Amino acid sequence: MRNINYGYDFTQWIDAGEGKYVINSNISKKYFTSGDFNPTTSEDYFDIQKKAKFF
Repeated sequence: MRNINYGYDFTQWIDAGEGKYVINSNISKKYFTSGDFNPTTSEDYFDIQKKAKFF
């Protein structure tokens, strides 16, 4: 059903451009389906390729 864009996209990481990823804001809907509690995700950007001098 993903081929016809049915439902939410649960891809964990989304390409944010310029070599960065951001976590998908819909990922919480995969685990919290009732709608009463939907936590928000952090809008931090991460490098797709981690630099050698960072942990």
